[in-house]
Amino acid sequence: MQRRTRTLSSALASATALVLLVPPAAAIAAPDSDDEARGTVAATPTDSTTGTAPATDPADKISRAAEQTFAARGTTDFWLRFDEEPDLEAAEGITVWSERGRYVYDALTAAAEKAQAGTIAELEKAGAEYTSYWAANAILVEDGTFDQAVELAADGDVVEVRPTVRYSVPEPVKVPHAADVAAAEADGLTTWGIGAINADDMWAEGFTGDGVVVANLDSGVAPHSALSEKYRGAGASNPNAYNYFSADGLYYPHDTNEVSHGTHTMGTMVGGTVVREGVERAVGVAPGAQWIAAGVGDDLSDENLVAAAQWILAPYDQASSEPTPDPDRRPHVVNNSWGAEFSTDPFMENVITAWEAAGIFSTFSNGNAGEAGCTSAGSPASRLVNYGVGAYDMDGVIAPFSSRGPGQSGTVKPDIAAPGVHVLSTTRTGTAYLNGTSMAAPHVAGAVALLWDAVPGLVGDVPATRAILDASAHDENDTSCGGTADDNNVWGEGRLDVLAAYRLTQDEEEFEATPAPVISGDDYRTPFPGSSATCRRPGRSSMPPPMTRTTRAAAARPTTTTSGARAGSTSWPRTG
Repeated sequence: MQRRTRTLSSALASATALVLLVPPAAAIAAPDSDDEARGTVAATPTDSTTGTAPATDPADKISRAAEQTFAARGTTDFWLRFDEEPDLEAAEGITVWSERGRYVYDALTAAAEKAQAGTIAELEKAGAEYTSYWAANAILVEDGTFDQAVELAADGDVVEVRPTVRYSVPEPVKVPHAADVAAAEADGLTTWGIGAINADDMWAEGFTGDGVVVANLDSGVAPHSALSEKYRGAGASNPNAYNYFSADGLYYPHDTNEVSHGTHTMGTMVGGTVVREGVERAVGVAPGAQWIAAGVGDDLSDENLVAAAQWILAPYDQASSEPTPDPDRRPHVVNNSWGAEFSTDPFMENVITAWEAAGIFSTFSNGNAGEAGCTSAGSPASRLVNYGVGAYDMDGVIAPFSSRGPGQSGTVKPDIAAPGVHVLSTTRTGTAYLNGTSMAAPHVAGAVALLWDAVPGLVGDVPATRAILDASAHDENDTSCGGTADDNNVWGEGRLDVLAAYRLTQDEEEFEATPAPVISGDDYRTPFPGSSATCRRPGRSSMPPPMTRTTRAAAARPTTTTSGARAGSTSWPRTG
C-alpha cells in the first residue's frame, strides 16, 4: 500500500469519527435487483430528443445511509463508486495462466485509472486523504463532509456515495465435548473429513495438490509445523514478499484470533500431520499444495476486506516502499470463511467476479444460522455467482447450524456440503476441534486443489470445475426449504466426493458434457528464480502501484461496530 503524506485541507475535511451503519454494497459491489430500494442511484434514462442522458443532481448520488451518517456525525469516511466496468469475458479464452492474470489486472487498472482520474485530481488539489482501489473501482475518502461528497459526486464518472462499515466479530466457535472428540479421533490416522470426501483415495492415486497454490482471506495464519514447509515463501530470501498480506501492518504470518480461525481453515486445506494425544493425524485435504494468505485479523472492515481481496488478484510485497503488484503470483484457489447471515447483499461482488475471470476458484461458507430455518444463508455465499458450502457431521447428517437457502433471487443454496463438525486442524498453540461452515468450505477448496493437480486442463476453469463437483456429489433428499431431491436448499447438490469428481473427468462421455476447459495449466508449476517454491512465472518488472493513497499522520478514530444477524443486518461475522 503506497502512502504519501500531505496536509489535509480544512476547506474539504476535518476531524472525523469512522461511522459504520450499513454495508457499502454498490459502492464496492455489482448492482443488485433491490439496490434502488436500499438507496442506490437508479439508471438514468436517455433523452430521446438529444440522445444524451439528462444531468443528475450530485446530491441524488448520496445514498440514504450516507446522508444519515453525515447528518449524525458531520464528518465521516465514505466510498465513491465509479461506473466504469471492464469486460473481462475475453480472459476466459486465454490459455496461459500468467497472461490471463495480466489481462484481468491490466483491464481493471486501466478502467479505474480512466474513471477515477478527475476525482483523484480534485482530491489531490484539496490535499484530502483517500485510497483508490482498482479492483473495486472505488475510492475511500477519509474525514469527509457532506458538501465534499456532493462536490465529488458532480463528477460524471461517480455513480454513488456510500458510508463505510466495520463488521462484527462472532463469538468463538464452540469446541465439542470430550466424548465427541473421542468419537472423531477414533477414525484413524486422518481426520474423518478427509475420509468422508475420499481425499485419501486421491492421495493413493498420486494426487496431493502438487503445483497448486491456495489462499484464504481470513484472520491470518500462524506458524505451525504442519504448515510452515508448505508456505510458498519457505526457503526464499524474502519469504513474505508476494506471499502474505496483513491488514494490521505486520507483514509476516500470524493469527491473533481467539480460536486461530484462519490458521484452522488453512490447516484443513493444506496441513500436514499433527500430533494429538500422542497420535499423528493428517489434517489437510491437499497436503502437497502450497499456501499464501491475506489476513484481516478480527477487523472485518470493508476497507480491510477489499484491500485483501485486491491483493489476492495481484500480490505484492507489503513491506516494500514501492510495491509492485504481480498477478502472475495470484493463487489458484481462495477460501472465504466469513459472511453476513440472513443476507444476499452483493458486497465485494465485482472483485469476486474478477477472481473468477482471472481463473481463481473461490469457496464461501454458507453461514451458521441454520437453526433459524430457511432463508438463513449468508452473503457472499448466498449470491448466485458464488460457491456456497454447507456442513454435515460424522454420521452424514446435515449440521443443525448449517444455514439454509434459498439465496439470491430464489437460487438454491448452499451449492454443496462438506464436513464441518468436529473438524481437527491447526491453531497457533497446537490443534483444536471446531464446528462451522467455516470448517466445511476449506474442504471444498482443498478438493479443488486435488482435482486441479489431477486434471491440469481444469486449472482456471471455474465453471467446469463447479459443474464437475456438482455432478459428482452424493445426492441428499431434503426439500424442507425447497428445491429437489438432488439439489435443495439444505444440501445443495449433496455431499462432496473429490474422488468421484476425478473419476467423472476420466469418463470421456460424461466429461464432455461439462463446459470445455480453457486453461492449459502448462506453465503454472514454474518456480520463481531464487526460490525453492513451486509457483508461476514472474511478470514484468514494473507496474502501477496497487492503490494510491494520500494520508496524514495516523490518529485514533472512534468506531461503531454494527451487530445483529437479521435480514438487512450490517453484521458481517466470520461464519465459523
